[in-house]
Amino acid sequence: ANKFIDQLARGTFSQDLVNQVISARDRIHNDMRQQLNLTDQKGITAETLNRGSVTREQLCGWLEAVNTVLDSLTVPLLLNAVSLATQVEQLREEKIADQRTIIELQQIVIGKKDAEVGAQEPNISTQPSSSIMSGSLGAL
Repeated sequence: ANKFIDQLARGTFSQDLVNQVISARDRIHNDMRQQLNLTDQKGITAETLNRGSVTREQLCGWLEAVNTVLDSLTVPLLLNAVSLATQVEQLREEKIADQRTIIELQQIVIGKKDAEVGAQEPNISTQPSSSIMSGSLGAL
């Protein structure tokens, strides 16, 4: 194994896998910055890596570590992310379809309630006046 990479945990997307990628990247960058006398990784360029102070053995170690990080950690994370994004999009579309169905059903219920109220309105409007009249006549 490479000195920059811990024992790799393979499997499903997890925070541990993300932490491994970050840890490996940080170790590689720190070693490169130290060897190249740089303050941050932005200074790591082909030009700085081509300095005489960097040995072929060091370059090969860094390249091996970066290759391992890409193949064993980063690519699986990206593949999982694509799968999750696809699932999230499907769930979003299902939710929208469900919400449309709910709205349609609510409109049907409202329509039936309106029809019921409409059917009762003649009784409601005539009932109070007839009771008023019978009450008035009863008093006479």
